[in-house]
Amino acid sequence: MLRFRHLLFLLLFLLPEALPAQRGGTALQTITLGIQPVLRMQVSGNPEPLTVGRADAGSEPEEAKDENTRYSIVTNLDNLKIVASISDAMPGGTTLSIALQNTRGTSRGRVDISRATSPVEVVTNIPRGAETDRRITYYFGATAAAGEISHASRNVTLTLTN
Repeated sequence: MLRFRHLLFLLLFLLPEALPAQRGGTALQTITLGIQPVLRMQVSGNPEPLTVGRADAGSEPEEAKDENTRYSIVTNLDNLKIVASISDAMPGGTTLSIALQNTRGTSRGRVDISRATSPVEVVTNIPRGAETDRRITYYFGATAAAGEISHASRNVTLTLTN
């Protein structure tokens, strides 16, 4: 009977320690993590047609203005800027300017993009974070020397960049 108890003791207490299948398991995994740069800009709405038409005698025509366009940005990078360019230079005697509202970066205010076929800065020093529903204002001006321009169009490109 004593042998049976010893054998039972060995089977119940010592044998499970010796069998690997009976032990708890541990697994180790290596996870590689990363964060890619995020530079997103979205524009909503389109400007109404900008038409210069009114002028008082002896004065240049009044400029046209539009504030119907908005933009939003999000980035995880610091010290970014928004640049603007135009598809084709404006005709002589006309100007097209843009102003972007921004509360986190530094807006350059009203920027003449009439001949900006290469990008020009309109907002600088943008930190990481988000700006939503910010106003874009377009200004179109002409001198009397510009003559009549039937509806011409230009593409304005806004780019969030470093």
